[in-house]
Amino acid sequence: MFIEGNFPSSLCITYKFNDQDVIAFKSDLDIKTVQAAHPLIERVIEEADSNVLVDMSAVNFIDSSGITALLYLYKRLIKANRTLSLIGVKEQPLHLLHLFGVNQVLTFYDSLDTCIQALSSPVNQV
Repeated sequence: MFIEGNFPSSLCITYKFNDQDVIAFKSDLDIKTVQAAHPLIERVIEEADSNVLVDMSAVNFIDSSGITALLYLYKRLIKANRTLSLIGVKEQPLHLLHLFGVNQVLTFYDSLDTCIQALSSPVNQV
């Protein structure tokens, strides 16, 4: 785990996978989760040393505060020349993220393995 903090581990966990920093949300991404996870998001921006992957496979619901938090994280990472990708987005979150055009900005992957494989391909290396 690259970040430790005083946020409920029932909401999200962080870890490294193939040199990528991963945030895995373990519940819905709504205003309560976003408020609780805000310190984590700030610390990811400050301390993570690679691109960030957000595993949303356990997220069944997202509201506007969840979308705002993802876009906030994205914008801050872009300023640091890093990227943000979403993994395992399904059902209501997928529909809402597409409705708001987030898929035009962020890359979505079906699984962590697919994401790592795509990021490791020679096309994505500069």
